[in-house]
Amino acid sequence: MPQALSAAVAQQAEEAYEEVMLRFLFALPDEDWASFERIFFHIETGWWFYEDNYREQNPALPKHNLKSFAAQLFRLTPQLEQYEGQLDELYEQFNAYKFSVPVCGAIVMDASMESCMLVKGCSKQATWGFPKGKIGKDETQLACAIREVWEEIGYDITTLVTESEYVEVAGKSIGHPCRLFFAAGAPAGSFVEGKKGSGKGAAGAKGGFAYHPHMAGEISEIKFVRISELLQKAQKGRPTSSAVRIGDVKHRMFLVAPVVNQLRYAAPPPLLLLVAALLLALLLRLR
Repeated sequence: MPQALSAAVAQQAEEAYEEVMLRFLFALPDEDWASFERIFFHIETGWWFYEDNYREQNPALPKHNLKSFAAQLFRLTPQLEQYEGQLDELYEQFNAYKFSVPVCGAIVMDASMESCMLVKGCSKQATWGFPKGKIGKDETQLACAIREVWEEIGYDITTLVTESEYVEVAGKSIGHPCRLFFAAGAPAGSFVEGKKGSGKGAAGAKGGFAYHPHMAGEISEIKFVRISELLQKAQKGRPTSSAVRIGDVKHRMFLVAPVVNQLRYAAPPPLLLLVAALLLALLLRLR
């Protein structure tokens, strides 16, 4: 276990691992047992469940990363215990596969289309990016984007997006093949830490919509950022930096820069009134 625990907490942790194993692994169909990639995706879902439903109620329980949590489930799962010694290798293979899976999300803009929503992860190395995540089995790209945005900011963009209006980025700069749909018209609001809700209109602490992640342990901050600030270097024809100064603070935006650079050369889809609102025809040299 990651840290020394009292006997009582160790027992509670063991019971939590066993429940997660029974819920997410024990009764998997044969087709899922045939693929360690699928098994690890189920373990990842179980890990999120553990964070949301056990550690949130009892912070004394061990905090895990995916690999250390997988080690607990490999130890307890009859079908996996024989592979405990291969966990490092299997985990590396899963990571390689995971980064080949496309991700989808959205560039969520306010009604003026002058600002867009960015999210920041919870790890110490977290950077800012657009809300997005991996596409699920048999899931369409648009459905994935709607689901991921709802999970990360707590807002339903179904009525704001269409299948034809998006930008795509691929390559090492962002990690996964990535499609981001344009979603203009999100309401003003504020980030409400720790709040969970329906995504349909809860009130924020400062008025407006209460933006909040639906998955614990993934998103630490949510904010609207003026698009003009993200484009401040693109307007001079230089690639957008991975760090952007907003006010007096310099923010790391390694996952934002590739998308902004791609927008500089993207043909605008019909909805992209963003171009008119921000004069991106000049700033981004759209063609």
